[in-house]
Amino acid sequence: MEKTVCTVKSCYAFGRYCRIPGHAGKPKADENKVEKVKAKEERNLFYELMLKRAPKKCQETGQSLTGLMSINPRVIIAHILPKRATKDGGVPSMATDKRNIVFLHGDVHTDMDNKGKSYVTKMKIFPLMKKRVEDMWGEIPEDERKNVPEYLRP
Repeated sequence: MEKTVCTVKSCYAFGRYCRIPGHAGKPKADENKVEKVKAKEERNLFYELMLKRAPKKCQETGQSLTGLMSINPRVIIAHILPKRATKDGGVPSMATDKRNIVFLHGDVHTDMDNKGKSYVTKMKIFPLMKKRVEDMWGEIPEDERKNVPEYLRP
């Protein structure tokens, strides 16, 4: 008998595996969901590791990151190359690569993500980011390279 999720709200097993006839819904976990959970766990571990390595000051401005880390720690972790899916313009293969990370104050991180070339190329750490992309370039799959901003390409 295939395990299925109970869809009867009054059942003690609602939302979990249930063997009561007539309570059967869709199968509990499909491969895609399992993969998504594993990917999320990997990202969480990566963020924990990056937070342990985080400097006390923003790499761009020198502002203290301590206050932000107590409120929303992940805001200081900025990806040089976007981590979103390839189809959405990202470079997901480098999402959990430590070379793809810089530590920035929240406002600087937001500006880097949203203002594009005119902002990024004027950043004090732009040469560092460009060098890191050059170091990663050989490991970025061909289909993702098109998503690397031209101003960061080697």
